[in-house]
Amino acid sequence: EKIARWPQLKSEVQFFQRFYISSGESLSLDGQSRFLIPQHLREYAELSEEVVLVGMGSKIEIWALAKWQRLFGQMVSRFDQILETMADLDAREPMRKKK
Repeated sequence: EKIARWPQLKSEVQFFQRFYISSGESLSLDGQSRFLIPQHLREYAELSEEVVLVGMGSKIEIWALAKWQRLFGQMVSRFDQILETMADLDAREPMRKKK
């Protein structure tokens, strides 16, 4: 819903939408409620034996453990900067009416 509010004529927005949204895949569960990650996505994410499931609101991300550990370390080292950026984004978001 937030993506829909971005300026649709900006090439960067179009690029992001094509890359991010088109990468999603529908998967079926087997009889034991498991799903198989398609081979091309396993290769892209460099998934092997050890993975991490990361909750992201209404979705989950699956990371190779080593890649997640590197990213998490980067997030920790940049936390203050990221927090400031998030505060700026929040300040620009119009006040929503409570229902």
